[in-house]
Amino acid sequence: MIQSADTSVDLLIVGASARAAAFSAIRAGFRPLCLDLYADADLRAHASFHILNSYPDGILAELKRFPGLPVVYTGGMENNPDLLDAIGKTNPLWGNDSAAVGRVRSLPQLTEAARLARVRLPDYRDQNNPPPPDGNWLLRPLASSGGRGISLWTEDQQASPTLQEPHCFQQRIDGIPYSAAFIGSPESGDVRFIGMTRQLIGEADCHATGYQWCGNIGPVALSVAVENLIRRFGNVLKWKLGLKGLYGVDLMIDSQDVPWITEVNPRYPASIELLEHVTGIPFMREHCRCFAKEDLPSTNWNRAHPGEFLGKAVLYSPADLQLQSPLADAHQVPVREVPEVTDLPLPGGTLRRGEPVCTVFGESASVDLTLALLHQHLGEMTARLQSLSTPAG
Repeated sequence: MIQSADTSVDLLIVGASARAAAFSAIRAGFRPLCLDLYADADLRAHASFHILNSYPDGILAELKRFPGLPVVYTGGMENNPDLLDAIGKTNPLWGNDSAAVGRVRSLPQLTEAARLARVRLPDYRDQNNPPPPDGNWLLRPLASSGGRGISLWTEDQQASPTLQEPHCFQQRIDGIPYSAAFIGSPESGDVRFIGMTRQLIGEADCHATGYQWCGNIGPVALSVAVENLIRRFGNVLKWKLGLKGLYGVDLMIDSQDVPWITEVNPRYPASIELLEHVTGIPFMREHCRCFAKEDLPSTNWNRAHPGEFLGKAVLYSPADLQLQSPLADAHQVPVREVPEVTDLPLPGGTLRRGEPVCTVFGESASVDLTLALLHQHLGEMTARLQSLSTPAG
């Protein structure tokens, strides 16, 4: 058993930010070791960690210290298929491999999956065939995560930094953004629909820009017809494209109640921690069961919040700031209960404008009330951030 920070660990979690997946793993009975960029204060308080000085290039060097320990990866890692292959050569990869990721990133294969499920995809143009910059298209990086680099394709974006990396153009769909979560088992035919959440995109109170992901609220219910289509698409992703374990589907519902698939996330989705608290089911354990060849640790966590709506929202830094004091006591952040705030930065560090600061949570009796509560918490945390920070040079 690997020893780290005087705690035996049995699972590696790797990604730009590991806190949410780490807390899910703890609720599932694991003792995770996290390799990420931030090593936020509340992650340090509850799990073993190593800070990645280089992401993603520094991951393999760190993994050499932990041969044979299973690896679960989080958001953004799917953009590095060669890295997934390299990880799989030294450690059990408890997540979709590069072949499966490549299939869901292949537009022809994704188009065929959508056809089989009878759902719609927006039109796409590659970077060699740009559409008119008339506001009817989105410019987006091919290696995007959390809405990074996505913008409305207009004349103002002719000098966008996104044009300097591999990119495409996606038809703009007006509507309400949602996210669906699934678990695909290794056995044939078995796909579990976990639930739907409302996505928060470009929220002003989060100090977000463009199409930046800001959070989720759930669970939400859509019309029976729409939910059946989304469930079918989730099934096809496993049956035809080979996804296993946890994966997510982002979509827009237009004014005619038509779902449009905007992205497939072939890894631990950001909405899972909300759905875990709602159901009391440790989905990280279910995910790992799809890949493990050995017995998994037991867990007695089953704290559910039936009938409640839970939400989380990311606060992005409104300016270049240097945090002088803690935003909250990291040791008081609960793992087994719904927290008030997580992803806490360490004092003394510099927060650049647009970088994530922390995540606030709220629960109420409806989506609208939960959203209002999140906005209240965001305002309070923004004021606290500004009172505890000085301008960064």
